[in-house]
Amino acid sequence: MSNTEQLSDSVVTELMQKIAEAYEQRCEQQKQRSQLLSLVLSQLNKLNKQQRIDILEYVSEHFPANELSEAYVRQAATVGAALHAAASFSECLTRATRRRQLSGFRNELELNGKARGYRFVNALGMKHPKPLTKPKPIERLELNQPAVLKPTNGSSSNGIYILSGDRITEVKTGENLPSEQALRERIDELLDTNVIRNNRWVLEEYIGDDVDGRPVPARDLKFYCFYGELGFVLEVDREHGGHYCEWMPDMTLAKTGRYQNKTFEGKGFTQQQAQQALAVSSAIPAPFMRIDFLRSENQFVFGEFTPRPGQYNAFNAQFDRYLGEHYLRAEARLQQDLIAGKSFDVFNKTVAKK
Repeated sequence: MSNTEQLSDSVVTELMQKIAEAYEQRCEQQKQRSQLLSLVLSQLNKLNKQQRIDILEYVSEHFPANELSEAYVRQAATVGAALHAAASFSECLTRATRRRQLSGFRNELELNGKARGYRFVNALGMKHPKPLTKPKPIERLELNQPAVLKPTNGSSSNGIYILSGDRITEVKTGENLPSEQALRERIDELLDTNVIRNNRWVLEEYIGDDVDGRPVPARDLKFYCFYGELGFVLEVDREHGGHYCEWMPDMTLAKTGRYQNKTFEGKGFTQQQAQQALAVSSAIPAPFMRIDFLRSENQFVFGEFTPRPGQYNAFNAQFDRYLGEHYLRAEARLQQDLIAGKSFDVFNKTVAKK
């Protein structure tokens, strides 16, 4: 069944029934956990302080944050037990989406468009690939080479193609397409299936290397930035369809739980490159932004902003908590700076809607 076909009413009803059944099971499990939590709280007065901390932190590591009662939180705060469950990167990003729905306050998303993103980093003195055309429908775009073809609003490398000589390389898969006609047919498929929703495309300067006459795409370095603080860095090799290497800020390998079968030995990043990303992050009035750069042998240039990374719920529990704590600290620093009067002049002049 293609993405454009619609489900019948009976299939939709069946799906909703399954959702209801799963919800009932969840409610029963939640009831059992609530009873267990009450038992734990009733026994706390029989424990010494360290025992209280140990069991309260153990509960926080295994219970969802929304199931921790006021009595539990009060006890944890009294003895200094860490509320591990309260820090979840995936929950923070989901909550941020809901906050935008309720308030219309879209600081992060204002940078999601490439034009605003480029205008912002230009004002900060950073380089980016040069636009070679204005946004146009694909049927009106002449595919001159060498260049990179991109949709104006895409994600996860969908719809990005390197045009070089007689080679047309799809960045997401690493596949070489045989002709311009094949490329245009592939783009029609992306539009028909709503993988790309807006038929607006641009040609940009190609950033990469040439090895023995063939184009080798620049490595992606994706910095997970939390208002001036670095969480980790994702390095992506696009040459063969996408392989990944994840780095902690100190350049040790990160154990995120992702990309188990698609890893490679990356080259990492320099502290100077990290500082460039953090300088941009500190100029954005938002607790989180993934800031993507392109690195070739001779160039390091800004790529794009990603306020809500794809599959942000795929981190293992430990790393999700690690990033969640980065997010919460960033929220606190941002709030303190706003109260102190930080103005974010560059952002307001180049990005914020009037």
